[in-house]
Amino acid sequence: MIRLICLISLTLPASAQELTHATLDSAGGRSTGGGITHDATLGGIGGEMHDAAPLAARPGFAGQLWDAVSLDITPQPAAMSDNSTLLLTAHLTGDDATTQPPSAPIAWESASLFLSVNATGQITTGTLPGDSTATVSARSGDLIGSAVISLSDQTPDDYDPFAGDNLDDAWQVLWFANDPDSGNPRRDPDADGQDNALEFLAGTTPLDGSSFLRVRIAPEPFQSTVRQLFFEPFRPDRTYRWEFSTTLQPAWQPVLGRPPDPQPDGEARATDEVATEVRKFYRLIIE
Repeated sequence: MIRLICLISLTLPASAQELTHATLDSAGGRSTGGGITHDATLGGIGGEMHDAAPLAARPGFAGQLWDAVSLDITPQPAAMSDNSTLLLTAHLTGDDATTQPPSAPIAWESASLFLSVNATGQITTGTLPGDSTATVSARSGDLIGSAVISLSDQTPDDYDPFAGDNLDDAWQVLWFANDPDSGNPRRDPDADGQDNALEFLAGTTPLDGSSFLRVRIAPEPFQSTVRQLFFEPFRPDRTYRWEFSTTLQPAWQPVLGRPPDPQPDGEARATDEVATEVRKFYRLIIE
């Protein structure tokens, strides 16, 4: 029998174990050293190595081990809505960009109050108070991966204790999470004369008495039948229209003239080009 004696020294990043005095016959075979077992044949260099976690030698490259450099989560990007589920999976990515399943158990965690994740990677959302993002993380051994989940609130008026009051839940949570009673649409917690429903539409701060919708009317110089209509603040995500009545009774009619137009000073200006009535009342509709 022909016997080949070879000396192989391996240094592993995690355990620094050595395979010493490995002996292979002409057909190959198994050799051991320290905590490593090496199965190989002489027909080609390569095979598998095992210690506490699987390590694979790259065929054709003596002594080079597959080294995991990251733990990656799929699917990404991911999006969820109210009361839905999604299954995440994790895989190891090596320094050669190849992947394989994790060798150690996955520990999943969620950093969001509105999203939970179980031991299998299934995430579940509850009733959402608004659009947001949440981070889910996974750990396998010394590697940690994370995924950002976009949460979309498809029903913006169902979050307790603000559900069913015709006011956006996310806005109420922003200002009244610690005092839900003050978030009632008809309440005026800053005593500025404008309730929460109007403050929400106007884009003002419901807890600041100096922040409220301001409206004013001004004559147009040298044009007695023209009036300038001003308000602030102007929000680009709202639509505005002016209406008028001569008696404060229905039916209100649209103002004829230039529609609201934002100005550099923060106001928005509209024009009533037919202000010929002896008495005329205006109202601003915000949607």
